[in-house]
Amino acid sequence: MAKRRGRRKKSGERQMLATVFNEIFSPSYLEKKYPDERGPYTAARAEQYNERIRERCARMREDLCGYDTFLRLKEEFERYRVFRFCLRRNLKHRRRRPNGINRIINEVSLDELTGLLAEAEIARYNQYFREHPTLTRPPVRRLLKKQEDRKRLRDGTLLDLYSTMYVSDNIKLTIEQELLENPKELYPAARLMKRRFIIHSGMTNTGKTYNAIEALKAAQTGAYLGPLRLLAFEIQENLLMSDVMCSLKTGEEEDIVRYETHMSSTVEMVDLYALYDVAVIDECQMIGDRFRGSAWTRAILGVRAPIVHLCTAPDAVDILVKIIEDCGDEYEIINYKRRTPIIYDKSLDTGVITRWEREDGSYRKPTCAERLEKIDISKLQYGDALIAFSRADVLEIAGMLRERGIDSSVIYGALPYHSRKKQLERFIRRETKIIVATDAIGMGLNLPIRRVIFTVAHKFDGERYRLLYPSEIKQIAGRAGRIGIFDEGFVYSTEYPEYIKSAVTSEYVPIEKAFINFDASFVEIDYKLEGILRAWMAAELPFDIYDKIDLNRTIMLLRNIDKLCESKGLTCNKETAYLLANIVFDEGVHKVFLKWLDYVEDYLGGARSLKKPRISHGSLERLEESFKKVDLYYAFCTSVGFEPDLDWIAEKKKMLSEEINNRLRKRT
Repeated sequence: MAKRRGRRKKSGERQMLATVFNEIFSPSYLEKKYPDERGPYTAARAEQYNERIRERCARMREDLCGYDTFLRLKEEFERYRVFRFCLRRNLKHRRRRPNGINRIINEVSLDELTGLLAEAEIARYNQYFREHPTLTRPPVRRLLKKQEDRKRLRDGTLLDLYSTMYVSDNIKLTIEQELLENPKELYPAARLMKRRFIIHSGMTNTGKTYNAIEALKAAQTGAYLGPLRLLAFEIQENLLMSDVMCSLKTGEEEDIVRYETHMSSTVEMVDLYALYDVAVIDECQMIGDRFRGSAWTRAILGVRAPIVHLCTAPDAVDILVKIIEDCGDEYEIINYKRRTPIIYDKSLDTGVITRWEREDGSYRKPTCAERLEKIDISKLQYGDALIAFSRADVLEIAGMLRERGIDSSVIYGALPYHSRKKQLERFIRRETKIIVATDAIGMGLNLPIRRVIFTVAHKFDGERYRLLYPSEIKQIAGRAGRIGIFDEGFVYSTEYPEYIKSAVTSEYVPIEKAFINFDASFVEIDYKLEGILRAWMAAELPFDIYDKIDLNRTIMLLRNIDKLCESKGLTCNKETAYLLANIVFDEGVHKVFLKWLDYVEDYLGGARSLKKPRISHGSLERLEESFKKVDLYYAFCTSVGFEPDLDWIAEKKKMLSEEINNRLRKRT
């Protein structure tokens, strides 16, 4: 009887894990991970997949505990699943199906594949505990209790989950003891100074950043620290036009001006060793962001300037004051009020009623066509800004408007600075009368916008579609109205109009915590690096005003470094792995991520320089992808101490920016 129960238990774990695989490797997730698997949809390509999968499955059955074989089968499963999903979707719209396609796509059972993957995972998990008989084997269900833990299997294994969930209490204790030190003490040079902070508090478009920049221009030396490289570019250009010698430094590039007195940079690139007369830290409400907020905390605690201007939305004032008082520095608060009212405008409403919920009540993202049905296109006029929340939606909406005879400028986060500048110039010169943009428009852009139109009131936050927060609505809607051009600002939304209307006029909810980053000195602890990071995230902080940032991106990249080392026979110490996992690049673009892996392999293999990335021309997507590869080349070189070819970088970026702008002119 005991044996039967054991077999049932193992079979139950296998079935549960197979179910988890089906859950976490959803077609929507895999379609984003493997955008190149969307075509062509031919019987021959499906047959090739079947042959490779049958071969991988045979090898996996021969050696269930083989890690490299498991990784290859797992990737093949992911690619095949998204290919089959896209194929079925494509076939729905075709009158004639390729001969034998139904037989071919049903030859490989996805259930059998997930079952084999689950069986291999559990076999390696069991083998580990047979090799370490003093350890207690936790049930698989305990490892997979939380959804966030199940999602970690996308890039990890059961053993990875075990090693991070059952970290030694001694390591937790060591980290918590180190965290007893107040974060301000990490910046002794700043603690020796008597600094004075001027907090500029107000909504978007109130002039707070303008006044801070004017103070920066008047200083003999100074630094601007902003949230986006596009803003850093804009401020550098502003200062240079005012005859202030200002250089630029971001995680992706630099432009060092001869005889510089000022520096414009992203907040992550702040130089805490330099001494300035004046520093300006922009968009300080970002201090409450769990992914990037620690960069603002670090800059505020450590920047070496007797005068520091903090530009912020009102919701961050309280937390900023607490940090400044804790440092023993002085401060004053300047409150700014909008001189142009924001009015909800119903005139664009077409009266079309559309349900954007599924039968179970969950949110269904509307198509761009459905959104435009709820906007009276004939009433669009110069100064209107249509807001979407993805690059794809921005381009699709702009394309649909063009089909109706309305040219538009487009703005989204991935757009290179020079291309973005060209788009804005077209709008300002009235070559286009509409802007279609993502929420990137909410930060730093001073544009003649009369009316902000939310095409949706939901955005995808990386895990789910959620309703916009009131602070996000205020930030974006605040772009409407411009003194001297539009004395009133207007806002409209295709959904939840009452919510949008109330959010614009609602009181700000104070930010309660400022985020701090992982201290690299913890890497020296004698334990697996991922376990140290997990323990740090789980540790308790003894300070009311601070919280810890999310390190899941770093952990995901570390896992990929581990996989690479295991499959290629490379070695990488913890310090180097942590350095490589913190290089700035867009890991969400699959080919850029693969180029990062190539660079990691070259660097760990002993390369003394990096090969320049191949530049792809053609579609807008290829051009933007190439631009990001050039960014990665610079970021990787500077991170590991290699000398990048700055002339080549400047030449390629200029060329790509021009080509991107030409493509946008044709599409919008």
